[in-house]
Amino acid sequence: MVHEVTLRASNPTVQSLVGAWLAESRLAIPRSVALVIDVAPLPEPVEDSRAVFQAGRVAIRTRGVTENAVLDWGPGLGHAVIEPGSTKARVTVTEAALARPNEFLRSFVLNVCILLVRRVGLHHVHGATLRDPLDRGWLLVGTSGSGKSTTTALLARHGWGMGTDDCAFLVTGSRPSTTDVVAWRERLALRDDAHTPFDHDGGTPLAARGKTGWFAEELGATWVPRVTPAVVGFTSVSANGRSSATSIRASDALSRVMQCSPWVALEADVADEHLGLMAQLVEQAQCFRFELGRDLFSRPELLLELIE
Repeated sequence: MVHEVTLRASNPTVQSLVGAWLAESRLAIPRSVALVIDVAPLPEPVEDSRAVFQAGRVAIRTRGVTENAVLDWGPGLGHAVIEPGSTKARVTVTEAALARPNEFLRSFVLNVCILLVRRVGLHHVHGATLRDPLDRGWLLVGTSGSGKSTTTALLARHGWGMGTDDCAFLVTGSRPSTTDVVAWRERLALRDDAHTPFDHDGGTPLAARGKTGWFAEELGATWVPRVTPAVVGFTSVSANGRSSATSIRASDALSRVMQCSPWVALEADVADEHLGLMAQLVEQAQCFRFELGRDLFSRPELLLELIE
């Protein structure tokens, strides 16, 4: 049975805003997890000597299996606590936080969700998921500016299925000895200079991000919630405008996946599972370093030719 992230919020604005965002994500999880969100003054800060994992303006503190995980969005905007072994996050935000809905959702609440769903076997990786015309799963891994989102949009416009271009989760595979990747559904977001070359009008302005966004269906693609990657690619933009693919070893690929999945460094009780999923991923897939050039705009099929 597939579950979703459930929400309990006493404030109707929060219930509407976060509820719609979670429903839109369509994130499928094996067991229920819950967000309990209150709008109130933040609790008095307490001394906490634990090392800080910084995710934007969100400071995250974790350590052992007997200690709370704590997230602070600052200054003075939000606070969240997840108790040991719990699948419930208790979140407090101030009225000032609600005046920043994009940051509230995509930074603070998303980071709470990332930490929370680790407890039911989903481990975050910053990547794009696709299904090619041969029905193979792809995971494109890369940082902002690496060409990952533009290439995902281009391929979605040319017959590929698309899951996400940004927020994905490693999970135990549906087949033995495999790792699958589950998509957090949201609009693929591109700057104006990035979406013009792939010749698609419309989209939804994402003013807070200075981009335009499309769901897979708005690009003429099928949304794919889960893939078993047969190809893992690490993306960068080609300096000469020509695309290339270089096969890399599993050990190199594992190191690169870890760089785009830094949560593996947190919470020893689930870190081994996270690392094991990454190791299985790079063993099951062909792994490549992709330099993405403008030649893909005229010949998107080139990406398939490069890996044969």
